[in-house]
Amino acid sequence: MRDFDKLLGSCRRRELYELPVMTSRGCPYGCVYCCVTRMFGRKVRRQSVEKVHRDVLAHARQGFRFFFVYDDNFTSDRAWTKALLERLRPLRLRFNAQTRVDFHWTDPSRSARDDDMLRAMRRAGCDMLFIGYETIDEATAREWNKGYRGARSLEARLQEDTKILHDNGFWIHGMFVMGPQHTRKTAFGIVDFARRCEIETIQIGILAPYPGTPLFERLRPHLIFDRFPADWDYYDATHCVFNHGRVSPQELQQAVFDANCRFYRWGGWSPRAFRSMAARPMSATDKLVELVSGVRTAKTMMKKWRRETDAFLDVLRERGNH
Repeated sequence: MRDFDKLLGSCRRRELYELPVMTSRGCPYGCVYCCVTRMFGRKVRRQSVEKVHRDVLAHARQGFRFFFVYDDNFTSDRAWTKALLERLRPLRLRFNAQTRVDFHWTDPSRSARDDDMLRAMRRAGCDMLFIGYETIDEATAREWNKGYRGARSLEARLQEDTKILHDNGFWIHGMFVMGPQHTRKTAFGIVDFARRCEIETIQIGILAPYPGTPLFERLRPHLIFDRFPADWDYYDATHCVFNHGRVSPQELQQAVFDANCRFYRWGGWSPRAFRSMAARPMSATDKLVELVSGVRTAKTMMKKWRRETDAFLDVLRERGNH
């Protein structure tokens, strides 16, 4: 590619493109599987509000209207986030962001809620939240040092937090992970939970022991794929690279694929997603097109994933793990 302007040449294409923007590095949490703190540290370093506003404004003047803030935790500094949202609001842009499902609570006891933050995000144009649920199991959350807060069962708290975000108008993409302690039942339990909560889209992945993390040292003796650098391609949270679980690597790989298939059987459309689409200011024809497009996209995605899963299962057999 010699002329990169051809990628997004027209203003219309730029309006539709989701431009990635990073405003910070680092994460204050200490999840055992996460490589972010190993790469960037636990001290969050942010650009100034003025710098981010200036950059976004420059992108908007080039025709971009849609952004993905891919900071690992967009809302970890409330004062900074609110100040930025106030600057973004007049621009009338749209953006998606990554954050924790319980970010709206201001204290560990979950007695005080920051509704101002929720409203400010929506007013500034935040549509979708990418939420790292990871697990709905209390024991797993403790083992992974996930840091969820509150006294009730984890599943009940997650369900409550999801409803709060939905009630404030957010579309949710839920990200879940299967580890050595999990089985096929766990994977389908995640799907059932997502359906009960009417989470719009999900992805169920497989725990990836990234080098430098406590998890890597724990699973190092059990790694199937340790021929580096050739095996790095498998460390993408969609391949089972270890043989140290309640089920075989093949069974875990198949369970994750089957669970994702179950969720996206009808394009992943939940009743809430239907209601949300029905309420949009668009013609009935456009709504039907979007519905059919969603189903087709999901079907195409799962077909591709099936081919990749079958190919990976062959690789597992070649490595002698049955």
